Amino acid sequence: MPPMSEAMEMFAGQTRKTNFSIDAIMSTPKIKEEDISEEDIDVGKEEVDTEIVDPSIVEKIKKEPKPSRISAKSNCAALDNIKCNLDNKELWDKFSEFGTEMIITRTGRRMFPTMRCTFGNLDMDIEPGTKFHVLLDIVPCDNKRYRYAYHRSQWLVAGKADPAPPHRLYAHPDGPFSVDQLKKQVTSFEKVKITNNESDNTGQVILNSMHKFQPRVYLVMRREGEHGPVTDIEKEKYRTFVFPESQFTAVTAYQNQLITKLKIESNPFAKGFRDNGADYDDHSLGGSPYSLPGMHSMSHLPGGMPGMDPFSMIGQRLQSESNNNMMMAAEKARMMMM
Repeated sequence: MPPMSEAMEMFAGQTRKTNFSIDAIMSTPKIKEEDISEEDIDVGKEEVDTEIVDPSIVEKIKKEPKPSRISAKSNCAALDNIKCNLDNKELWDKFSEFGTEMIITRTGRRMFPTMRCTFGNLDMDIEPGTKFHVLLDIVPCDNKRYRYAYHRSQWLVAGKADPAPPHRLYAHPDGPFSVDQLKKQVTSFEKVKITNNESDNTGQVILNSMHKFQPRVYLVMRREGEHGPVTDIEKEKYRTFVFPESQFTAVTAYQNQLITKLKIESNPFAKGFRDNGADYDDHSLGGSPYSLPGMHSMSHLPGGMPGMDPFSMIGQRLQSESNNNMMMAAEKARMMMM
């Protein structure tokens, strides 16, 4: 056994392990990390709910349209026989097959496909001077919030719905219409905008992201002398029309790449993307606000999830630096020749 003095020297020579030393930190047991599933990773698209969801409430969302829980109604017998058809039903059916998505923004975004309606069976006895208002509202389909599972390519229930936004009726700006006008023309709601800005004061329809919605068309009948905007629908004589194929999920960025591709192929305002051969959405189609027009900034990440390609930005930076170097060399050569 070494003398007491030698033992004290050995003790003093050892490195003291305080709570702040590297040895103490390395020896501290690690806190168990929560398991993160692939579907809960934020890839720059729609923010995904990271809360652990009870498997018992997770439901698979079928891609074919379900019967709408929102049914048509009427409070006026004179309107019961009027028919309303979705003029662009074939286009809505194509999107509905994959689960239609609509972009919502703070400033408002127009819908595509658009709600386009025609009215029939209008040969009825009405008083002279009767006019019709056509309105649109968009109501929640259920009390659930959804998220998109990329590796399954499916919408799943993520929990209860957020508090419902303020309800708004959008009146067609060309109304009111006469009976002859309703017979001859297509009533299109191409100017309606949807937003997630609850403080909006421009009349846009306010929706919650990652919730399913159902557009609903109103036909309001007014007698001659009844003027002014429709403010309380229950005080009017009206009938509603519901088209289940027009259901959609509100998103801030497209989740399903098939929807993105279908919108590029079908939307006449997306001609630039078709000409450039773009495969994914950029800012004007609801994608990343950091991507530039005409640049293929979107790519597949593991698991089939769309996201930003980190190598594309590196390549762009290198190309920019190469161009700058060439310009500097040319300028230097010119100065030497003078």
